[in-house]
Amino acid sequence: MPEAPDIATAWCEPDNLPFIVCSGPPYKVYASGYAALLGAGATPEEAAALVVAHLPTGTARTGG
Repeated sequence: MPEAPDIATAWCEPDNLPFIVCSGPPYKVYASGYAALLGAGATPEEAAALVVAHLPTGTARTGG
């Protein structure tokens, strides 16, 4: 049986992903650590599109 991934190791990397502050609308999208306001969306879908647009280079995107 294959070994399970070490979840603790996976979370040791710094989180450098943009995120949505769910206090909206508007839904504000910030860079990691609140370093910068990247934008705001009137809907959750618009905010999610902002997050995707600001993903770091090399981030894997899967799904539809």
